Amino acid sequence: MDSVGLREGIKCPKCYKTQWQIDEWVATQVWTVYQECDYVYCMLINFCNQSKCPRMSAGDHVFYSFHDETTDRTENLCAIEYMKKTVIWAYYKLEDNELLPRDYGCKVKIPHDRFYDEVKVIMRRLFRIYAHAYLHHFNEIREHDARGGDPIEGPLNWGFKHFIFVALEFDLVEMADMVVLKGLIDKFMKQADERFKRDQVFSPQTVQYCAKSSTRPSDRSTRSNMTEQSTRNGSKKGGYMESLPESQSTRSRMSEESTRSRNGGYPDTRSKKGGYMESLPESRSRNGGY
Repeated sequence: MDSVGLREGIKCPKCYKTQWQIDEWVATQVWTVYQECDYVYCMLINFCNQSKCPRMSAGDHVFYSFHDETTDRTENLCAIEYMKKTVIWAYYKLEDNELLPRDYGCKVKIPHDRFYDEVKVIMRRLFRIYAHAYLHHFNEIREHDARGGDPIEGPLNWGFKHFIFVALEFDLVEMADMVVLKGLIDKFMKQADERFKRDQVFSPQTVQYCAKSSTRPSDRSTRSNMTEQSTRNGSKKGGYMESLPESQSTRSRMSEESTRSRNGGYPDTRSKKGGYMESLPESRSRNGGY
């Protein structure tokens, strides 16, 4: 998948001067990042299970525990259960009308301080799904693509590039929390720098045009329409979203369906050690925790 212009495309338009406009832009980018990360989770269902990955980890020395805010308990979960709970938790956070108001007249502003506090935690947890995918299932993904299945590696790389560009542009995740994939992050950032310089993809006029043609998050009806459009081919069967209450609004139900359309279709394969990170130095042991 071609990611030319992705890094420039996520930058806030210069015409957005007020804080609430910037917050709306960041909220739109984070929502898209969440949808892409949920796709990764749906894909990993076909490769990851409790017997292969009995503990959520990123490499041999980094383990993550899930903090349940409703019970105030920290749990050590298998990787697939950890990821399932993470995407459910993040969904409810981003659908919280007090955190991200849905009034179409923009009379209610996003609570700036609370928004960034919450979003930083959401992004940090979503990163762990990418870390697990690359460090524990990358070989399986490549083998699946080599057999001629529906491409996975391309969308995985594209989604992670979008994630790191948003995280670094808006200072949402510290590099210390992404050190397990530092080699890959540096590689993607270098590629973006070289491509931008070599091809000169974006002239000032092009950047201005892209900013004008991008979705304007200040128009909350547009952001809602993005969610609804992404769900038109969604499936209600299977996956974690069956546990969501039926009383969700039409927009929420459609949003729920959007993440299920990609569930399934990939054959299970056996896990192998290695992947692209074999050549990277071992990171220091850290307990990911909450």
